[in-house]
Amino acid sequence: MKNIISLLLFITSLFIIGCSDEEKVNGDNKDDQINPVSLTLEREKASLLPGETISIKITNGNEKYTVKSSNDNIVKAVVSGDLLTLTAGQIPDKAEALVIVVDQFFKRASIDVDIAKEFDLKLSNEEINLVYGEKGSDEKIIYIETGNFGYNIELLNETSSFIKVDETNLESAGKFVIKALKAGSGELKVTDNKGKTANLKISVEGTPTLTLNKKSVLINAVQGTEILKVDNGNGGYSVIFDDPTIAKVGYVTEGGTIAIKGKKNGSTNAVVQDKKGLKSDPFQIVVDGEEFAMMLGENYYGFANFKDLEQIDPSLTKSKQVTLEMSCYMTGYRGSQTFMGLSNNLLLRGPNDDYRPTHPIAIVGNGLEIESSISFKLNEWMHIALVVDCDKQDIKEKYILYINGIKDENMNFKNISQPHTVVNLASSDDNNKFVVGWATNQYWCRLLGAVSEVRVWKTGRSEQQIKENMWRLKDFNSQNLFTRWDFSAGIPTDYIQDTGNSGYEINMTLSEVKHDDKHYRPVLVPANIYIPKGY
Repeated sequence: MKNIISLLLFITSLFIIGCSDEEKVNGDNKDDQINPVSLTLEREKASLLPGETISIKITNGNEKYTVKSSNDNIVKAVVSGDLLTLTAGQIPDKAEALVIVVDQFFKRASIDVDIAKEFDLKLSNEEINLVYGEKGSDEKIIYIETGNFGYNIELLNETSSFIKVDETNLESAGKFVIKALKAGSGELKVTDNKGKTANLKISVEGTPTLTLNKKSVLINAVQGTEILKVDNGNGGYSVIFDDPTIAKVGYVTEGGTIAIKGKKNGSTNAVVQDKKGLKSDPFQIVVDGEEFAMMLGENYYGFANFKDLEQIDPSLTKSKQVTLEMSCYMTGYRGSQTFMGLSNNLLLRGPNDDYRPTHPIAIVGNGLEIESSISFKLNEWMHIALVVDCDKQDIKEKYILYINGIKDENMNFKNISQPHTVVNLASSDDNNKFVVGWATNQYWCRLLGAVSEVRVWKTGRSEQQIKENMWRLKDFNSQNLFTRWDFSAGIPTDYIQDTGNSGYEINMTLSEVKHDDKHYRPVLVPANIYIPKGY
């Protein structure tokens, strides 16, 4: 009775002091918007032999912990960081005490401590059920509520074949962890140094399966979509791709409908995972689309916005070296028709003259006008590559143009008053957009022809590299391949997928040529504008 009364007085005193302090703290800091969490310990009871020590973790709280024992002679309590250490006194018979932990916001948690020369051995559970393969249900912490230390765990019968026991904290904290290995049922026995025993029955269910309605997915268009359905799962689905450059997730419903979208031709394995960590068997995704070009003609163009990347890190959009590449099929001549680039920065277009007998490619920017000595031809495939190296002092080495892999040695440098010191991919007169097939909201800037591929490299590609990769890109894995747009989508679409290596998926938006203020808007282009690549 004396011990009980002492404990009650101890708790009451802590409560009174704590409440007044808590009111003061909370009252003085109403504008700080602090939301303290509850204080919890990994266990609420502990039994110790006289002189024994045990460690208990603080599993949740608000730091700056203090601890108080109701009787230091019975049990001494010390806290360091999130670890509470209890040491029993040399008690002749039996005793009990209460240990209170308090954090900086006066949240409290307590442990009932029993001390005796000898205890019956008692576990926190007499039986447990585990589920192998289900995260959160495949393991269990078992606490020794009372015992006499010197613990030994024995796996009875064939129990060792389907569970694993972690005894790391068996003596120091009076706990052990059981991990499921496979389905089975059995028993283990715990013995302490007084010969006391306690048994635990264990049952492990077999692996729950997350099943799908397909064992493989075939997407017959580069940017096509196929639907995958989860037959058995727990919601919160995601897809893990071995090669995320081949395909991606379009959308996922809680009911288990998953849209898989192609990014580029190729194959990869993938698994579906739910919110409980269950995974499906691996399944194959194959993207096998026909190779097309997109006839932009008089009606359509594309644009990409690098400006968001600049806000993340300015260095992402600025480069001392760049290479711009395009594969196209020209059907007509027009002065100022736009191939690709950044208006008033670094743009490749036709010369500003419809009536010339020759048809060179112009490189223009702010204080920059260069014309090729080579004319492009109609009704045949053409590859254009512009290499810019801002560190080169010789203007003929700073800007190098290749047409069909042939270096133009005799370009006409008409204006070089402001050569580039750096190329900023997020800066242009077209609302800071990178454009393909049109520029500056002017009708005469429309591209007369088809585009099959556009690449942006953050490096100066060599002549050999350009020739070897001109019609078929072999260097997909280069970290310098900033963006790549393949116009082989093969379906009605309002965008062209980025398959470069920037890591930011800078997709190109497709839009309709309109002479108004709303021309930068996505437009679904029809499938009838695709033509075969032909190379």
